[in-house]
Amino acid sequence: MHHVVADGIAALALLAPLFDAAPPPASSPAPPLTSALTGAGTPAAPAGRAPRSGRWWTAPAGLVQQLRAVAREGRAPALSINRPVGRRRALALVRADLAAAKEAAHRHGGTVNDVLLAAAGGGVRAVLAARGELTPDLVLKVSVPVSVRRPGQTGGNRTGVRIVPVPLGEADPAARLARVAAGTAAQRRRPPYVPGGRLLQRWTARTMHRQRLVNLWLSNLHGPAEPLRLGGARVLELFQLGAVQGNVALAVGALSYAGRLNLGLVADADVVPDLDLFAAGVADTLDRLGAAPREA
Repeated sequence: MHHVVADGIAALALLAPLFDAAPPPASSPAPPLTSALTGAGTPAAPAGRAPRSGRWWTAPAGLVQQLRAVAREGRAPALSINRPVGRRRALALVRADLAAAKEAAHRHGGTVNDVLLAAAGGGVRAVLAARGELTPDLVLKVSVPVSVRRPGQTGGNRTGVRIVPVPLGEADPAARLARVAAGTAAQRRRPPYVPGGRLLQRWTARTMHRQRLVNLWLSNLHGPAEPLRLGGARVLELFQLGAVQGNVALAVGALSYAGRLNLGLVADADVVPDLDLFAAGVADTLDRLGAAPREA
């Protein structure tokens, strides 16, 4: 489902009626599932709910405040993975163990989102090292969606954004995770950026191909904790696939499902022809953090 229709949470709610919660009995079909997806479709920290503050982001003063806050974040580094995207796409899948990812996060005072950010940093680090662009002080800027929904709001797009710094010069995944966790904890004390207002949205759309705010997209959604069925057949895996746009040619979409944490890595095939290297770096980081899939 494309983001123009709904954000991740709303998409899960729209898809929920398609699934069954249990195997169909012999005499009658199973009732449609109404809560397994919708109840679980909430974003993981730091993509948690933003503080309720009314429609502050649409007022002129709020808009000025947002622009100043974005400016304070500083420019994203100029990297070869940030070039205008074309029409060709590449896809890679990485799998992790959800419980192990939570344990790794808790060991370093962070969240599953922090583990994903550290892993994405490991992937970009591998790509840039191979391209000769890695430097000790390099800091990646990652755009992470934040839910700004109020109770009862289920449809459409209702997301803000946090721009999270990920230190690529840090070779140790555990140390990188600890630094990411400290940064996101500080960010959660202030409101996210909310791209409201047609003027700001039009400006963003026109400048996306040359923006210097972020290097990579990363989204994480809580999916169903129990296996689902579709037409009576068990759904083995679910993945979230993000969209690359502007000059952000790499996107990471994570979705938890039935005890697993599944990552869909999407890239512009020409800007990032070495997506397999990125995927290997992500998987290696998860493994070194102890979040790799466990054998049944």
